[in-house]
Amino acid sequence: MSRKRILTAFEKAGIIAVLSAGCSRETAALYAKCSRWKLRQAISEDPKFATEVIKAEQESEVFFVNKIRKAADKEQYWRAAAWALERRFPNRYATRGAGTLSMDQVRGLVSKLADIVVQEIPGGAERRRILKRIHELVKTGENDIDGTVTVEHDEDDNT
Repeated sequence: MSRKRILTAFEKAGIIAVLSAGCSRETAALYAKCSRWKLRQAISEDPKFATEVIKAEQESEVFFVNKIRKAADKEQYWRAAAWALERRFPNRYATRGAGTLSMDQVRGLVSKLADIVVQEIPGGAERRRILKRIHELVKTGENDIDGTVTVEHDEDDNT
């Protein structure tokens, strides 16, 4: 007994066309009148379709990056270059809101915290356990999606 196709060839072609235009997978699924789950299933079960999806996404990304680069070549459109830098290297160029630190700044603070632990807590199991937890915290932070951490504080806190 053969398995029913998740998406028809016509639906797949439509999805590829929408992705090639630069739209998201969610938009492509809506265009094909299927759920995002159904699209994910089709991608995972059909390696050829998966390759076509990735290629369409990559080609549209390259197209848009080239458009931004061409616009940035003209001095009056310098904002296109700034925009590209903000998105490509957000840790260095993106505008940060108040109370937001880059991961590099957080790493520096955590390193200073670890130094304080070493100086203030006598060696032994307790110090090793605390340093291990700090190290795990840093690793978790490095997996942050946008490379920033928001620091919250009370408005009444003057420290």
